[in-house]
Amino acid sequence: MRTEEWIDWIEHVTTRPSMWIQPGTYDNVVAFLAGYDLALQGAFLAGFDEWLAMRYRRAHNMAWSGMIRREVIPNVDEAELSDGQQSELLLALRQLLVEFMQHRKEVGLRSIYHEYEKWLKRRRNAAPLPDRYQRPGA
Repeated sequence: MRTEEWIDWIEHVTTRPSMWIQPGTYDNVVAFLAGYDLALQGAFLAGFDEWLAMRYRRAHNMAWSGMIRREVIPNVDEAELSDGQQSELLLALRQLLVEFMQHRKEVGLRSIYHEYEKWLKRRRNAAPLPDRYQRPGA
């Protein structure tokens, strides 16, 4: 699929999730998108984790779905999400995926990975690990 077709599809799924999945919750939409990405051998969301980690300035130790949830609605358990919060998460997901797809089309996947590598190196240099985490002989 072309980027524009993926963007249209993302907008359909995240705007009216109950037409695609029951119930149309954030977690179910995430599972649906992750399954689609798996079927495409990672081509759909390639670079999204890295792009999102840089955007939110967070270590890449959390799945993209968790990063979005934590950023949009912090300190709320999935079971406690209201319908309004579900809608807020789906809106954020849609906006982020569309922005990412457009960015990936403009700069290319290689550029995203390169920027992520540079970002990681800057993070490591800015905040060295405590001694107990240093590699032996380092």
